[in-house]
Formats: sequence, C-alpha cells, structure tokens
Amino acid sequence: MDNKYDAIIVLGGGRTNDGELTTLSKQRLDAGCKLYHEGAAPKIFALGGAFSTYSPDAIQFTQTGAEQKSAYMIERGVDSEDIIKVVGGRDTIGEAFVSRDTAKELNFKKLLLVTSDKHMERAMFIFNRIFGSAYVIESEEVPCGEILNAEEEKEYLQVTKELFDTLPEEIPTPESWDVWKETNHQLYDEIKRIHANYVGSGPETNEAYMGVKAK
Repeated sequence: MDNKYDAIIVLGGGRTNDGELTTLSKQRLDAGCKLYHEGAAPKIFALGGAFSTYSPDAIQFTQTGAEQKSAYMIERGVDSEDIIKVVGGRDTIGEAFVSRDTAKELNFKKLLLVTSDKHMERAMFIFNRIFGSAYVIESEEVPCGEILNAEEEKEYLQVTKELFDTLPEEIPTPESWDVWKETNHQLYDEIKRIHANYVGSGPETNEAYMGVKAK
C-alpha cells in the first residue's frame, strides 16, 4: 500500500471504569497501527475526550481518550508526528463531527474508517451522512468476536437512520456534544431502551458502555 488515504480514523471502543482501554478499543487501535505500518495513510486520528460514553453517569477521566490512544499507538511504533489528536465525541456521531472538522481543516478528502465488524454498517452510515459527498470514506472491519451483539447493532442502525431522515442534507457541527444530545434526545432514549433489552438486569456486557459511575 502506498498512501492510498490521507488519514486513518480509528473509532473509540470505550474505557473501563478504571480508565483503561477496553479490549474493543485495543482491537481497533491494533488494526489501525497495522494499516499505518503497511502504508495505508501517512496520518492516523486518535479520538476521544474526557468521557468515553454518552451516558449522563459517564466518568470524567483526567486523560483524554485522544492522549491515551496516542500513547498506545506510539508504543506500537507509530511516529508521534503522524498522530492527529482529535479531542471530543462521546459516541460515533460525535466522533464523526469532530473528525469532519479536523479533516476539513487539514484538507483531507480520502479517509479509511477502522472499527469493529458489527459496528461498521452503522459507523459508515453516520460518517457518510455527516461528511457528505465531498469526502471519500472507505472501511476496514476489525473482528470483535462476541464483544458486540449484531442484532443490537441492527436496532441502533434503524433508529439512527430514522433520526437522520429528519435532518438536512448538510448537517452543521453542533455547538457542543451536549447540545446535540439534548436536541436529539429521542435517539438516545431509544438507544438506552434497546440496550436495556439486551443487557437486562445483569452486568454490562457491551464494552462501549463501560466507564460509568457506580449507582
């Protein structure tokens, strides 16, 4: 591969309640590092703010996800000058907005999106919808085993599409992620309802929803 893309975007996969990267996050980062070393792109995005989930009970960590993931990639041989820290985004939609703003600023037009195989269809829908036709986004799926539930992801995709059907073709970046969530709270209410049906009253099984204060 010879710099087929301007940059690789590795989506977040949550943090544990202790602030460590989840297995889901590491799977995606390892795949992103491999693609970088193979020459897929000269730059790679490290995403994440102080919170790693959209939950109102999310833990606020002192280190941003972007800083933590940057350190992880440097340990795996990625040149620090090739890492673009993108702070912000508490879910896939938030990551798409901050990634678009960064890509626009750097005049990046062709991007490789890296995320889990079961998450990819929803992620590609969101990124293509938010970035628009001026950008080319291609995908690299990362096997996640049983960490994510394919049927649960399908339900998330359906309610996400229903929301985006109500939005304009060109979606402006919201003032903040909190404003976005408040304006579109119906989506997050639906996601919470769907997830409750799968997790039930047992322990959290979806690593993307960890990093939440104990009740």
